[in-house]
Amino acid sequence: MILLYSLLAISLILTVLVFVIPDNGGVNIILYWTYFLSAAAILSVIVFPLMNIAQNPKAAMRSLVGVGIVVVVVGLAFALSSAEPLTLSDMKTVEDDPAALRITDAGLYTTYFAMIAAIIVTVYGEVRNSLK
Repeated sequence: MILLYSLLAISLILTVLVFVIPDNGGVNIILYWTYFLSAAAILSVIVFPLMNIAQNPKAAMRSLVGVGIVVVVVGLAFALSSAEPLTLSDMKTVEDDPAALRITDAGLYTTYFAMIAAIIVTVYGEVRNSLK
């Protein structure tokens, strides 16, 4: 809890500095703080599961199955994605970078799949609980 409150206090102080320091100096400070917090979060996401796998290898198999399902869903979404440029009604092309178009489509399809899966799991859980 001490770490949580310390990070919160630092964030609040830096947020105040955004408004106090002129010429976007405060914005630069808070951007660097955001980079630090993001790096710490990414490091935590990588390190703590590895520590958990080392301590409990049997539970790691369930985690790996979940990761495998996510990889398959993202791969399916990427396979379904298109690199066709967007053309608006006035015949102007908005974006023509095939990689960006493909990644955007894959992200949208992944979101759709996740939403459908969430609805199915919710309905299944409610039906199962009502039949018990």
